[in-house]
Amino acid sequence: MLSRRKFIKLCMSSALTLSLTSALTPILRQAYAETRIEKPPVIWLELGSCTGNTISLDNAVNPSLHQFLTETIDLRYHWTFNAAQGDQAIAAMLETVAKDAGKFWLVIEGSVMTADNGRYNEIFMRNGQMVTGLAALQEFAPKAKYVIAVGDCACYGGPAAAHPNPGGAKGVWDVITDKRIINIPGCPAHPDWMTGTFSHLMLYGLPELDAYQRPKLFFSRTIH
Repeated sequence: MLSRRKFIKLCMSSALTLSLTSALTPILRQAYAETRIEKPPVIWLELGSCTGNTISLDNAVNPSLHQFLTETIDLRYHWTFNAAQGDQAIAAMLETVAKDAGKFWLVIEGSVMTADNGRYNEIFMRNGQMVTGLAALQEFAPKAKYVIAVGDCACYGGPAAAHPNPGGAKGVWDVITDKRIINIPGCPAHPDWMTGTFSHLMLYGLPELDAYQRPKLFFSRTIH
């Protein structure tokens, strides 16, 4: 089993390079096989965003997007990657929230639009009514095992939160204040910061976070 200390050391060393070392991927595969970790169900919601973090994840190398989706997580809903569409996709997402409460991970990409009860950002339809990103976040977050904000917009509001901010854009942690939020900022976030954090959550649980609730394994150093 890959020790947590060695895992963190590998991740922190990769923060100064272009990608996680190629040596890390086979080690993680072995760790997953040895511990027989159950892939976590993941719901990925796109709120007020340009989809940049999803595109960044699509450019992942070690592991690749295909490896990430097939070997690391059980992706139940992501509007870009859904195999199903419409009511069928929404039903699969809502079934996960109901049946896997306390187990599923909620990933948020994009700022939370709060003005006019969130009506500046409607993300899916249920029973003939549009559901806002704000309402979905408030409904799903309390039932999730982990809430992970990816990208500057989800973490801190991003460009949409700049004056005059007519949509009332906010970061996830400004809306969900009674639950620990894991922030993975960046515009967009580097794919290794996302896959590395997800891998730590699977293998060891919650990583050590800094004052901005960022994983220290990637955000403990600056390069400037």
